[in-house]
This record gives sequence, structure tokens and C-alpha cells, in this order.
Amino acid sequence: MKSKKERKLPIRRYSLSKLYFYLFFSIILLASVSASDILVWQGQYYTGTEFNTGTYEFNFTVYDALTGGNACYSNITTLTTGDFGEWKTEQSGVSSACNNASRDYFLNINIDGTDQTPRRRLAVWDFLRKNVDEITTGTFVANIGNFNILFTPYQQTITVAKSGGDFTTIQSAIDSITDAALNKQYTVLIYPGEYTESIVGSDYIGLRGIGERGTVKIMGDIGPLYTFPDNGGDINDLRFSLVPTTTAQELIKIPSTAGTDRKSIINCKLDWSSSSDVRGVIFNIDAGEVVIRDCEIGYTHTGSNTGTNTHRVFDVDGNAKVDLLANKIDINIGDVDDNVILYDDASTIGGDTHILDNVIHINSNNASAYSGIARCLNFLSIPGYVYSHGNTILMKSLETGGTGRGEYVRVNSEGGGGIVNSVANQVVVEGFATNYWANADTGDLMVSHFDDIQAVDGITGAGSFTYASSLKDGNFSISGTYYVGSTPGIAGNYSIGDCWIYLKGGIATSTNCTSF
Repeated sequence: MKSKKERKLPIRRYSLSKLYFYLFFSIILLASVSASDILVWQGQYYTGTEFNTGTYEFNFTVYDALTGGNACYSNITTLTTGDFGEWKTEQSGVSSACNNASRDYFLNINIDGTDQTPRRRLAVWDFLRKNVDEITTGTFVANIGNFNILFTPYQQTITVAKSGGDFTTIQSAIDSITDAALNKQYTVLIYPGEYTESIVGSDYIGLRGIGERGTVKIMGDIGPLYTFPDNGGDINDLRFSLVPTTTAQELIKIPSTAGTDRKSIINCKLDWSSSSDVRGVIFNIDAGEVVIRDCEIGYTHTGSNTGTNTHRVFDVDGNAKVDLLANKIDINIGDVDDNVILYDDASTIGGDTHILDNVIHINSNNASAYSGIARCLNFLSIPGYVYSHGNTILMKSLETGGTGRGEYVRVNSEGGGGIVNSVANQVVVEGFATNYWANADTGDLMVSHFDDIQAVDGITGAGSFTYASSLKDGNFSISGTYYVGSTPGIAGNYSIGDCWIYLKGGIATSTNCTSF
């Protein structure tokens, strides 16, 4: 009787509810076989609600039908799974054995005598059936029974895990790749655990966490925890946690050498927190086109500093195009006189900025009255197109009194000409000594359409303001001419029979009014 070592791990411990079976196709050069004749398959194995860890007999068989049919390839392999049930195998000869372009092929996996039904259809991948190399782009995901099959656009993958993976550190996995290119991109798959590293990315190598957001945690006290490469380097489903003890530490850095390709930070959790006499940055963006989407972002500073520090979540110093889409951002500052800025663009050559559908909280939480400056959006460069739309923003000083200042937007571009467009945002600025929705300097323009703003001090600055919005505490304000039909005038029309007063050509006219 075959012996095997086996132990069970509760799946709920890792917040996973499905078996993830990742099926990847890689081109591997060997002396005795062609590059298209070896496939690398990897996945995870569980039964019920528990991961299976141990040694098992895997039978990989490829059929020409979903049920029944003829087997064109079969191989029995003994595999030992890791702590999370992960396994990996190289299968040789599939392409030469199953190479009829007129047929569809289906993979059956049998583990210790039990078929993992249903079979998985493989016919969509031409290079399984042709004796030629082929690069397939795009992403395809299909849920079948207890399996989630993920076809990635990257043919090359490497795994990182605390045990059972190709590598135990993320940096060593990245450094092992020497042939990544635009047409040969890699993904490093990282299994749950805590990784204390400061990672320097490499061109065309992306990072992806396995499991729910937060289960793969990259941490440290010296930043940056991740530096983007010049090309590619996207990060997905990861948590980064920086707890600095020295000042000016940044969590994520995109250097000035970054290329023009889009760099993505998607479904990540990013935390910066410290009680030391320090200041910091979560995103230092010096160049490139950057998309940050569906992330949880937190910046927390407690305690008291010597003098005034300025804390920034986004620090844009170069020619960058940034899109912030559907993120949840919480900022809490405990020092009485520190400044805080959510998005600070001080570049000399501005790019386009889109800030859409985010939920943003900025709190000054001090033991005494706040005397610093809190700003949500701060544009000091020669900006490109700046567009803020559909955000929910709460800026609040939790202690009354003091000389603190709260501002939703400040625009002060070099030489004037800066324009910020704000549409359909809900903004509350309260609790500071002065509470402004906008501050525009000479030559700059702030445009607001249908924002719902509560900021008792309204607007400030010598710049221009164009608005048709509720600028403070529910009052609807119009900076230009209100048109009744195609006729310019100012009117308030509540309902039929109510008093209606409007100005037309400097003459006051009324309807249904006894006096006005």
C-alpha cells in the first residue's frame, strides 16, 4: 500500500473559498525537445474546506472530447503539494501527441484515483495543437464547478511562498528572471504570508498576490517598499505596510525614468503609519502614466513633531498622468501644526489628472486646536487637464478653535493658466478656523458644476471662479448668466402658482407675486 504524508489546513484561515487552478503555458527550451513540446501547469488542491498537503499521484490525460472520447496524451506524475496545496508540473509531448487542428482537446486531472471533474477545455489555445510558437494576449477567466481557471496574458510565471514555491522572497524571484521583454512578460505569483522586503522591480515583470487582498503583506520600516521599473511592473492584490522611524520615507516610488506605458496599482491595500517625528509619502510619482484603482489607502501619524512637517499621500513631481479611480482613502494627522495634502502636484510639466469616484476622509485629530493647513487637491505646477468627478470628500478638524485652514482645492500654477474642473462631488470642509472649497491664485481658474459643497467660508484667492453649484451649506450659486429658455436672466421657478422673479435686460419682472 502506498504511504503518504498528509496534513490538513483549514481553508478559512486564508480567507479562501474556492480552489484556484491556474493553468499556464510556458515555452521552455531544452536540448532534446522543441520549445512548444513542454507545458508547465500549476495549481492548488483541496478537498471540501481544507487544503491537501502531502504527496499524491497525479494522472494528467488529454482527451478529444468533454466526456468519453479518445486520449491522445496521458502521464502519471507523483507530486508533493505545499502548505497551501500548491503544485507544479512540467509535461512533455502534449503538442506532438494532440496536434489535430480540427479537434478540440480537454484536460482531465485524476488525483489518487479521483477525477477532478469536469474536464477543462484546452482547444482555445492554438499552440497546444500546432508545432509552432505563438504568443497569446488578453485575459480569459472561466469558473467551472469547483475550479477557477485563469489564463493570463503572460506565458511566464514564477511563484513565491513561505514554503513550497519557486522562491521564498519576492526580490529573489524578480532577480532570477533575465529574459523578460515586451513580448515575453512575466508574472510573479505571491502566496499568503508576511514578506519583509524593499523590492526593486524589473522591466516587464508584474507582481500579483494569491488570495484576498491583505493576505499577502509586504512590510518594512525603510522605504520605498516597491520601486517601479521603467517599463511595466504592475502590482495587483497586494498589501504594503510601511512603519517608518526616519523621515521622508515613501511607500511606492515611480522614478523619473519611467516610460510612457501605463503602470497599474489595482486592488491593493497601502498603509503608512508612524508615531515618530517624521513625515512621509505613500506614492512618489515622478513620471509615467499611472492608474490606481480599487485600493484601500491609509496614512496615519500620531504623536507630536518638532516644528511643522508636511504629509503627502500623492507627491507628483514630474511629467505624470495619474488616474485615481474608486479608491478609499483615510488620512489621520495627530500633530497640532503639521500640514497634510492628499494630492500634491508640484511638477514643472504637468500631465493629465483624473480623480473619479473616490471616498476620501482627511481628519486632524489633535489634543489641542489645529493650526496647520489641510488640503485635498493642491496644484502648483503648470497642470494639464485636471478633472475631479463624483468623489465623496470629508475634511474635518476634530478640535475646535486654533488657526487651522481647510481647503478642498488650491490651484496656483506657475505663470497662471491652471484650470481645475470639479463636477458632481460631495465635499464637506468643517471644524477648521477657515473652511474653503477653493483657493485660486491670479491667472488660474476653478470650475465647479453641480458640486454639493459645505464650506462656510466659500472661495478665496485672486483667481477666477466659474460655478453652478451649491458652494456652501446648501446655497445654490451661479457665477455667470442664468438662461430662461434661450433668454438670459436670473430666475427662481419653484412650482405653478408660486412667486417667480427674474431679471431681464436690467428690468425686474414677476409672476404671481404680490410684491418683490
